[in-house]
Amino acid sequence: KNRIDNKIKKTFSEKIIENVTLDNLDYFGINISSDPKQDFDFKIYYRNKYSRELYSASSTKIPIVDFLLENKLGNFLTIVHDKKHTDCSRYDVGLGTRSNGNMGAVVSYLERNCIFFEKYREEILNLAQMKCYEKENMDYSAFYFVALLNSGGNEILKCHWQNRVYDFETEFFKNEYFLDYLENSNIEGFKPILPLAKKIIKNCNANMFMEGIDYSNDGPSKHKIYLTDSRKPYKGLIETYKNVPQMQKRITTIKNWNNLHKELYCDCFAIGQDSNKNLTINFYFRCKRKRG
Repeated sequence: KNRIDNKIKKTFSEKIIENVTLDNLDYFGINISSDPKQDFDFKIYYRNKYSRELYSASSTKIPIVDFLLENKLGNFLTIVHDKKHTDCSRYDVGLGTRSNGNMGAVVSYLERNCIFFEKYREEILNLAQMKCYEKENMDYSAFYFVALLNSGGNEILKCHWQNRVYDFETEFFKNEYFLDYLENSNIEGFKPILPLAKKIIKNCNANMFMEGIDYSNDGPSKHKIYLTDSRKPYKGLIETYKNVPQMQKRITTIKNWNNLHKELYCDCFAIGQDSNKNLTINFYFRCKRKRG
Protein backbone atom coordinates (compact mmCIF):
# COMPACT_ATOMS: atom_id res chain seq x y z
CA LYS A 1 0.00 0.00 0.00
CA ASN A 2 1.00 3.61 -0.63
CA ARG A 3 2.49 5.29 2.47
CA ILE A 4 -0.39 7.80 2.45
CA ASP A 5 -2.74 4.99 3.55
CA ASN A 6 -0.55 4.34 6.59
CA LYS A 7 -0.53 8.04 7.46
CA ILE A 8 -4.35 8.18 7.19
CA LYS A 9 -4.67 5.28 9.65
CA LYS A 10 -2.40 7.08 12.10
CA THR A 11 -4.38 10.33 11.76
CA PHE A 12 -7.92 9.06 12.32
CA SER A 13 -9.28 6.50 14.74
CA GLU A 14 -10.66 3.20 13.41
CA LYS A 15 -14.12 4.33 14.51
CA ILE A 16 -13.96 7.48 12.37
CA ILE A 17 -12.62 5.60 9.32
CA GLU A 18 -15.25 2.85 9.63
CA ASN A 19 -17.97 5.47 9.99
CA VAL A 20 -17.22 7.04 6.59
CA THR A 21 -19.71 5.93 3.91
CA LEU A 22 -20.70 6.94 0.40
CA ASP A 23 -23.80 8.59 1.85
CA ASN A 24 -22.14 10.75 4.50
CA LEU A 25 -18.77 11.67 2.92
CA ASP A 26 -18.68 14.92 1.00
CA TYR A 27 -14.90 15.22 0.52
CA PHE A 28 -11.73 13.55 1.68
CA GLY A 29 -8.95 16.16 1.83
CA ILE A 30 -5.18 15.84 1.49
CA ASN A 31 -3.07 18.97 2.03
CA ILE A 32 0.56 19.37 0.99
CA SER A 33 3.15 22.10 1.52
CA SER A 34 6.45 23.13 -0.06
CA ASP A 35 7.89 23.07 3.48
CA PRO A 36 9.59 19.64 3.86
CA LYS A 37 9.06 19.85 7.64
CA GLN A 38 5.27 19.87 7.17
CA ASP A 39 3.85 16.40 6.67
CA PHE A 40 0.74 15.49 4.67
CA ASP A 41 -2.43 16.74 6.39
CA PHE A 42 -5.75 14.87 6.09
CA LYS A 43 -9.36 15.97 6.56
CA ILE A 44 -12.77 14.35 6.36
CA TYR A 45 -15.68 16.55 5.24
CA TYR A 46 -19.18 15.27 5.97
CA ARG A 47 -22.25 16.00 3.86
CA ASN A 48 -24.80 18.60 4.96
CA LYS A 49 -27.52 16.15 6.10
CA TYR A 50 -25.14 14.00 8.15
CA SER A 51 -23.35 17.06 9.56
CA ARG A 52 -26.67 18.43 10.80
CA GLU A 53 -27.55 15.08 12.39
CA LEU A 54 -24.17 14.93 14.17
CA TYR A 55 -24.46 18.53 15.32
CA SER A 56 -28.01 18.06 16.64
CA ALA A 57 -26.89 15.02 18.64
CA SER A 58 -23.74 16.68 19.97
CA SER A 59 -23.54 18.32 23.40
CA THR A 60 -20.96 20.73 21.97
CA LYS A 61 -22.60 23.82 20.53
CA ILE A 62 -20.86 26.48 18.46
CA PRO A 63 -22.36 29.98 18.82
CA ILE A 64 -21.83 31.05 15.19
CA VAL A 65 -23.35 27.79 13.89
CA ASP A 66 -26.41 28.18 16.13
CA PHE A 67 -26.83 31.83 15.13
CA LEU A 68 -26.59 31.18 11.38
CA LEU A 69 -28.83 28.10 11.34
CA GLU A 70 -31.46 29.38 13.78
CA ASN A 71 -31.79 32.63 11.83
CA LYS A 72 -31.91 30.77 8.50
CA LEU A 73 -28.76 32.57 7.34
CA GLY A 74 -26.91 29.31 6.72
CA ASN A 75 -28.22 26.58 4.44
CA PHE A 76 -25.29 24.20 4.50
CA LEU A 77 -23.27 22.76 7.39
CA THR A 78 -20.03 20.85 6.94
CA ILE A 79 -18.41 19.11 9.88
CA VAL A 80 -14.69 18.67 9.24
CA HIS A 81 -12.42 16.25 11.09
CA ASP A 82 -9.33 18.42 11.16
CA LYS A 83 -6.70 17.06 13.55
CA LYS A 84 -4.07 19.64 12.66
CA HIS A 85 -5.90 22.75 13.81
CA THR A 86 -8.14 21.60 16.63
CA ASP A 87 -8.80 18.67 18.94
CA CYS A 88 -12.46 18.60 17.92
CA SER A 89 -14.23 18.90 14.60
CA ARG A 90 -14.44 22.13 12.62
CA TYR A 91 -17.79 23.54 11.53
CA ASP A 92 -18.06 25.38 8.19
CA VAL A 93 -21.39 27.07 7.38
CA GLY A 94 -22.51 27.79 3.83
CA LEU A 95 -24.41 31.09 3.73
CA GLY A 96 -27.95 30.80 2.34
CA THR A 97 -29.90 33.53 0.54
CA ARG A 98 -27.24 36.21 0.38
CA SER A 99 -29.44 39.28 0.28
CA ASN A 100 -28.12 42.58 1.62
CA GLY A 101 -30.22 42.19 4.78
CA ASN A 102 -28.95 38.68 5.48
CA MET A 103 -25.33 39.61 4.81
CA GLY A 104 -25.76 42.62 7.08
CA ALA A 105 -26.86 40.27 9.87
CA VAL A 106 -23.80 38.03 9.31
CA VAL A 107 -21.44 41.02 9.37
CA SER A 108 -23.14 42.38 12.50
CA TYR A 109 -22.60 39.03 14.24
CA LEU A 110 -18.91 39.01 13.29
CA GLU A 111 -18.52 42.59 14.52
CA ARG A 112 -19.84 41.53 17.93
CA ASN A 113 -18.10 38.17 18.23
CA CYS A 114 -14.80 38.28 16.33
CA ILE A 115 -12.25 40.43 18.15
CA PHE A 116 -10.25 41.26 15.01
CA PHE A 117 -13.06 41.47 12.41
CA GLU A 118 -12.86 45.27 12.15
CA LYS A 119 -9.23 44.98 11.03
CA TYR A 120 -10.26 43.03 7.91
CA ARG A 121 -13.81 44.30 7.43
CA GLU A 122 -13.07 46.39 4.32
CA GLU A 123 -11.19 43.58 2.61
CA ILE A 124 -13.84 40.96 3.42
CA LEU A 125 -16.69 43.13 2.14
CA ASN A 126 -14.76 44.17 -0.96
CA LEU A 127 -14.36 40.52 -1.97
CA ALA A 128 -18.02 39.89 -1.08
CA GLN A 129 -18.98 42.42 -3.80
CA MET A 130 -17.69 40.30 -6.68
CA LYS A 131 -20.61 39.91 -9.07
CA CYS A 132 -22.16 36.45 -8.82
CA TYR A 133 -25.82 37.36 -9.30
CA GLU A 134 -27.29 40.02 -11.56
CA LYS A 135 -30.06 40.69 -9.07
CA GLU A 136 -31.07 43.65 -6.94
CA ASN A 137 -30.40 43.54 -3.20
CA MET A 138 -27.53 41.02 -3.67
CA ASP A 139 -24.52 43.35 -3.45
CA TYR A 140 -22.48 41.05 -1.16
CA SER A 141 -23.53 37.70 -2.60
CA ALA A 142 -19.99 36.39 -3.23
CA PHE A 143 -19.58 35.80 0.55
CA TYR A 144 -20.05 32.04 0.56
CA PHE A 145 -18.76 30.10 3.60
CA VAL A 146 -17.73 31.21 7.07
CA ALA A 147 -16.26 29.51 10.14
CA LEU A 148 -15.05 30.90 13.46
CA LEU A 149 -12.89 28.58 15.54
CA ASN A 150 -10.37 28.53 18.33
CA SER A 151 -7.03 26.83 17.72
CA GLY A 152 -4.73 26.59 20.72
CA GLY A 153 -6.17 29.78 22.17
CA ASN A 154 -5.84 31.62 18.85
CA GLU A 155 -9.13 32.64 17.22
CA ILE A 156 -9.37 31.97 13.49
CA LEU A 157 -11.94 33.35 11.05
CA LYS A 158 -12.22 31.38 7.83
CA CYS A 159 -13.91 33.21 4.95
CA HIS A 160 -14.68 31.93 1.46
CA TRP A 161 -15.98 33.82 -1.56
CA GLN A 162 -17.69 32.35 -4.60
CA ASN A 163 -16.27 32.64 -8.11
CA ARG A 164 -19.25 31.38 -10.11
CA VAL A 165 -21.84 33.48 -11.89
CA TYR A 166 -25.54 32.63 -11.96
CA ASP A 167 -27.85 33.85 -14.69
CA PHE A 168 -31.45 32.57 -14.65
CA GLU A 169 -30.32 29.61 -12.51
CA THR A 170 -27.57 28.68 -15.01
CA GLU A 171 -24.09 28.44 -13.48
CA PHE A 172 -21.02 29.43 -15.42
CA PHE A 173 -17.40 30.47 -14.81
CA LYS A 174 -15.71 33.80 -15.59
CA ASN A 175 -12.04 33.19 -14.83
CA GLU A 176 -10.79 36.44 -16.33
CA TYR A 177 -13.25 38.60 -14.36
CA PHE A 178 -12.41 36.99 -11.00
CA LEU A 179 -8.64 36.95 -11.66
CA ASP A 180 -8.76 40.66 -12.52
CA TYR A 181 -10.87 41.41 -9.43
CA LEU A 182 -8.35 39.67 -7.17
CA GLU A 183 -5.44 41.46 -8.84
CA ASN A 184 -7.15 44.83 -8.42
CA SER A 185 -7.91 44.08 -4.76
CA ASN A 186 -4.17 44.39 -4.05
CA ILE A 187 -4.39 41.79 -1.28
CA GLU A 188 -0.76 40.91 -0.56
CA GLY A 189 -1.38 37.20 0.08
CA PHE A 190 -2.91 36.59 -3.36
CA LYS A 191 -0.06 38.19 -5.33
CA PRO A 192 2.27 35.13 -5.31
CA ILE A 193 -0.49 32.63 -6.19
CA LEU A 194 -2.37 34.54 -8.90
CA PRO A 195 0.33 33.77 -11.53
CA LEU A 196 0.12 30.10 -10.50
CA ALA A 197 -3.69 30.16 -10.83
CA LYS A 198 -3.38 31.53 -14.38
CA LYS A 199 -0.94 28.77 -15.33
CA ILE A 200 -3.13 26.07 -13.75
CA ILE A 201 -6.24 27.29 -15.60
CA LYS A 202 -4.26 26.70 -18.80
CA ASN A 203 -2.18 23.64 -17.85
CA CYS A 204 -5.02 21.75 -16.12
CA ASN A 205 -7.91 23.10 -18.20
CA ALA A 206 -9.47 24.19 -14.89
CA ASN A 207 -11.87 26.88 -13.69
CA MET A 208 -11.76 29.12 -10.61
CA PHE A 209 -14.76 28.64 -8.35
CA MET A 210 -13.82 30.05 -4.94
CA GLU A 211 -11.14 31.70 -2.87
CA GLY A 212 -10.53 31.70 0.84
CA ILE A 213 -8.56 33.52 3.53
CA ASP A 214 -7.85 32.30 7.06
CA TYR A 215 -7.62 35.33 9.35
CA SER A 216 -6.28 35.53 12.89
CA ASN A 217 -5.38 38.28 15.32
CA ASP A 218 -1.75 37.93 14.22
CA GLY A 219 -2.67 38.46 10.55
CA PRO A 220 -3.92 36.36 7.64
CA SER A 221 -2.47 32.86 7.96
CA LYS A 222 -3.35 31.49 4.53
CA HIS A 223 -4.69 32.62 1.14
CA LYS A 224 -6.22 30.04 -1.24
CA ILE A 225 -7.65 29.95 -4.76
CA TYR A 226 -9.89 26.97 -5.53
CA LEU A 227 -10.05 25.37 -8.97
CA THR A 228 -12.21 22.64 -10.46
CA ASP A 229 -13.26 20.91 -13.71
CA SER A 230 -9.80 19.49 -14.39
CA ARG A 231 -10.00 15.90 -15.65
CA LYS A 232 -6.24 15.39 -15.42
CA PRO A 233 -5.02 17.67 -12.62
CA TYR A 234 -1.73 15.96 -11.77
CA LYS A 235 0.08 16.43 -15.09
CA GLY A 236 -0.83 20.13 -15.20
CA LEU A 237 0.11 20.71 -11.56
CA ILE A 238 3.48 18.98 -11.95
CA GLU A 239 4.15 21.25 -14.94
CA THR A 240 3.03 24.38 -13.03
CA TYR A 241 5.28 23.62 -10.04
CA LYS A 242 8.28 22.54 -12.12
CA ASN A 243 10.53 24.97 -10.23
CA VAL A 244 9.43 23.63 -6.81
CA PRO A 245 10.79 20.05 -6.55
CA GLN A 246 9.19 19.43 -3.12
CA MET A 247 5.74 20.17 -4.55
CA GLN A 248 6.35 18.05 -7.65
CA LYS A 249 7.41 15.13 -5.48
CA ARG A 250 4.34 15.37 -3.24
CA ILE A 251 1.93 15.83 -6.16
CA THR A 252 3.40 12.65 -7.69
CA THR A 253 2.91 10.80 -4.37
CA ILE A 254 -0.77 11.80 -4.35
CA LYS A 255 -1.14 10.85 -8.02
CA ASN A 256 0.25 7.36 -7.26
CA TRP A 257 -2.06 7.04 -4.23
CA ASN A 258 -5.07 8.03 -6.36
CA ASN A 259 -4.06 5.39 -8.96
CA LEU A 260 -4.36 2.82 -6.16
CA HIS A 261 -7.74 4.23 -5.14
CA LYS A 262 -9.66 4.55 -8.38
CA GLU A 263 -12.90 4.68 -6.38
CA LEU A 264 -11.95 8.30 -5.66
CA TYR A 265 -11.49 11.22 -8.04
CA CYS A 266 -10.02 14.68 -7.46
CA ASP A 267 -13.08 16.95 -7.70
CA CYS A 268 -11.22 20.18 -6.97
CA PHE A 269 -8.09 21.60 -5.36
CA ALA A 270 -6.97 24.83 -3.71
CA ILE A 271 -3.59 26.41 -4.31
CA GLY A 272 -2.28 28.69 -1.59
CA GLN A 273 0.46 30.32 0.36
CA ASP A 274 0.72 30.36 4.16
CA SER A 275 2.03 33.10 6.46
CA ASN A 276 5.55 31.62 6.25
CA LYS A 277 5.47 31.95 2.44
CA ASN A 278 5.22 28.18 1.92
CA LEU A 279 3.22 27.15 -1.14
CA THR A 280 0.34 24.77 -0.46
CA ILE A 281 -2.17 22.63 -2.34
CA ASN A 282 -5.32 21.19 -0.77
CA PHE A 283 -6.78 18.26 -2.74
CA TYR A 284 -10.46 17.36 -2.36
CA PHE A 285 -11.50 13.83 -3.33
CA ARG A 286 -15.00 12.48 -3.88
CA CYS A 287 -16.25 8.93 -4.29
CA LYS A 288 -17.23 7.81 -7.76
CA ARG A 289 -20.89 6.88 -7.76
CA LYS A 290 -22.05 3.87 -9.72
CA ARG A 291 -24.74 4.54 -12.29
CA GLY A 292 -28.08 2.80 -12.06
